[in-house]
Amino acid sequence: MYPSKKGGVKRINISLSKELLRRLDELVASGRYVSRSEAIRRAIELLLQKEGERELTPQPAEESETKN
Repeated sequence: MYPSKKGGVKRINISLSKELLRRLDELVASGRYVSRSEAIRRAIELLLQKEGERELTPQPAEESETKN
């Protein structure tokens, strides 16, 4: 999913460990993603989706610590 031209794109800087950058570049080199930016956008989309699901998932009620 690419941002629309009308909505514009904001550029940000990020810092990655050498290992994360190496693995990111492997994904791009394999052809799975056309660029680092595309891969990072997809990762953020998945994170936001997962976090949104977490907010919607009811948390189990905590059991009372007092036992008879």
